[in-house]
Amino acid sequence: HTMECVCGIQIEDETKETDICTLCGIKVHIDCHGGKSLWKRSNNQCLTCVSKSEQKLDCGATLIVCPNAIVSQWEEEIKRHTFVSNEEGDNNNNNSSKLRIYTYYGVQEESSNYEKEQRIQQRKAPMPPQPTQMDTSSTNTNNIIHPLQFENYDVILTTYNVLRKELSHANIIRRGSRFKKKYPPMPSPLVSINWWRICLDEAQMVESSTAKAAQMALKLPTRYRWGISGTPFVKGSGLDDLYGLLLFLSGDTVRRSWYKHMIQTPCEKGNVKIIEYFQNDLLNKIMWRSAKQDVQQEINVPPQNEITYRLNFNKTERHFYNLPKAECHQVANKIIQETADLSKRIDENAIHKIAIPLLRLRQACCHPQVGSYGLTPLHAKTPMPMDKILSL
Repeated sequence: HTMECVCGIQIEDETKETDICTLCGIKVHIDCHGGKSLWKRSNNQCLTCVSKSEQKLDCGATLIVCPNAIVSQWEEEIKRHTFVSNEEGDNNNNNSSKLRIYTYYGVQEESSNYEKEQRIQQRKAPMPPQPTQMDTSSTNTNNIIHPLQFENYDVILTTYNVLRKELSHANIIRRGSRFKKKYPPMPSPLVSINWWRICLDEAQMVESSTAKAAQMALKLPTRYRWGISGTPFVKGSGLDDLYGLLLFLSGDTVRRSWYKHMIQTPCEKGNVKIIEYFQNDLLNKIMWRSAKQDVQQEINVPPQNEITYRLNFNKTERHFYNLPKAECHQVANKIIQETADLSKRIDENAIHKIAIPLLRLRQACCHPQVGSYGLTPLHAKTPMPMDKILSL
């Protein structure tokens, strides 16, 4: 039996207890594969074999995937609306009712942290370590995450960036090679779990079924699939955007050819019967739309007030404002001249052309340095005060 552990140590280490995987026959460190307790519960199988198994490990946790920028917001909102267990040693009698949260940063992040610790230990102890008493703890003392550890939590938070990186760790294939890798590939624990629920926040991130995040989301076994989005499809894009969402919600059972010929093409051609079926028999059964008036009492949104301020420019500000203003007039006049029938809707490409100079015009109202027509681009620099600009 060859030694091939995820920690990268290819030789016998008397300080670590080893065992042989019952499926692949590879010798590994028990501590690197969850510890004694999790090793026995996974039927003495290494992490790679656990990830390949068709019988997934049942877990009652909810996996929430969101953009990087709002991970902390999810944590804060969960803590705000639920009882959250922050301390492992909490002896409170109501601890069972608290919600346990874990933020998963990806197998690459975990393994890189582990590799750093290994290198630090090697620098501190250049000589081979002396045999010590074996660790009999049943918990995993490394940064390597065993899939069964997820069952200790109710909510697992992760990001779309993590899903993209995890795709290469979803299907680990051991191949023969002339050069042995120092650190064997680390399988993703996400694919080994049969989740209770997977919730995609900003679900339009998986609208492209060929994107890595979308492919990884389809590999995650789960009982329920949720998608949260304020913009499930973009106006004017047809029904292309909805296919990726339907593919995720259906668990990879909606074929692209069927969707295009039976749904998308007839709807775009105005087939009333297919449109009614698509809206009433399909979308209405899987979509839950919350309008503002539906949640007004819950979130207490204050009334919207509109206040208009007129800006009085000095000569310098007027100069930087007139440059994009002249461009706006030029582009708008050209669009009007090229439009034969002004009663019809202006082409979207023409709207896009006028939107760019309009943006520059709004930027000029903020500060002379903002925008491409500004005095000097801002980038990472701090804005110049107006008295200094006027003196230039």
